[in-house]
Amino acid sequence: MLLINRCVLSNIILFSFSMMDGSIKSQFGKRIQTLRKQLGLSQERFSLKIEMDRTYYASVENGKRNISLENIKKLLMVLIFPFPNYLRRFKFGT
Repeated sequence: MLLINRCVLSNIILFSFSMMDGSIKSQFGKRIQTLRKQLGLSQERFSLKIEMDRTYYASVENGKRNISLENIKKLLMVLIFPFPNYLRRFKFGT
């Protein structure tokens, strides 16, 4: 069940912006900004959680960076499992 939920959430996060106007980078940035705000996190606090420099993260949200898959994975881990207890229960390959 958890695997299905993770897949569904990943699809919502990654593909729900495909119909929006603008470049894929700006669409992605707007989407993660919306999800971050729904968690009630500032850019600074969120970037600390994902171990990413705040200015780099801000540039991703602003659609100025072509983010790597490794960094997308960091984002998804916090956006899908925002509570540390979930992260402790599951081990994901690197």
